[in-house]
Amino acid sequence: MFTKSDVERIKEMGAYLDPAYIADVFKVPVDVIEDVLRGNIQGDEMEPAGKTTLKVVEKARFVRNKTVCAVSPGGGKGKTSVLVSLAILAALRNPTGRPVLAIDLAEFGKMPLHMGFRFDDERIMPSITQCSDNPNQNEIFEYLAVRHPQIDNLYLIPGVKVADMHERIETNIIYRVLEVVQRHFELILVDLPARMDLWDEIVARTDMVLVVVSNNYPDIEGMAQLIPTLKRLGKEQQFLLVVNQNGTTGLKQGMFQRVLAGLCAREMPVDAWLPFESGLSGWLNGTETQHCILNNVESEYASELANLLSKLCPDWNLKTSNKKKSLLSWLRR
Repeated sequence: MFTKSDVERIKEMGAYLDPAYIADVFKVPVDVIEDVLRGNIQGDEMEPAGKTTLKVVEKARFVRNKTVCAVSPGGGKGKTSVLVSLAILAALRNPTGRPVLAIDLAEFGKMPLHMGFRFDDERIMPSITQCSDNPNQNEIFEYLAVRHPQIDNLYLIPGVKVADMHERIETNIIYRVLEVVQRHFELILVDLPARMDLWDEIVARTDMVLVVVSNNYPDIEGMAQLIPTLKRLGKEQQFLLVVNQNGTTGLKQGMFQRVLAGLCAREMPVDAWLPFESGLSGWLNGTETQHCILNNVESEYASELANLLSKLCPDWNLKTSNKKKSLLSWLRR
């Protein structure tokens, strides 16, 4: 896995950097870096020029799949509903068929409701706050992750049951959970809370950040305020901007981007402009019996999410909508 020069570099970095940060740099689980620092991994000699050998590596140990977190500049932007919709579509469109996981770390855990889980006395909802200090694979899969009632390859790790429990979510437990699930799930979507201490620690361990905003002026202000934080966290070039129009009446796309560019002093592309979806509101209000993505996977809302998914997972080679905008849609701008 590592050459001797890699091992020496890791040991030098270990003198002043956290092992989790080094693991993120080398794209391997943190326990591999810790093995190097303990001297359990010595590294291989460089192969002589012209000589090629094949090495068998325990794939499950070293594979890290895509991990995406979602944030918003304030509440009420539809971050959770967007993330759940994306998770459902990813499970349905994932070409490998491997499982997709959503992790709910928000102060007010709403992912179970958004996904359609109904827990009662016979089926008690688990919580990430119930994890042991060093959760292993069996604990996570048997007691923590719950399978979607309709989609076999979609799982959820629920967050807190009541807001007062949120302070019990400790970063070291989240690290360990991420290390385990990153080996087994094709895509992991994490709903982050407003707690900046968790942002600082978790965002560094993800591959991409979704920034979900509404199409109004206060959210443009919030986005401009968020840019320095993304830059500090090393994600200035690793975020996708999602504008969610569900439940809002605000600026048209052209005006939104012009105002955003003015406040940020540079062009800021919108990676997904999600249209209003009545079925989503009906699902959340209880008037629809099924999530809108399951009702119509070819809707305009689902198509825009598919375009976003293709940017998150370009190796999936998804067929996305290339239909030209109608004259009416352009006039609406």
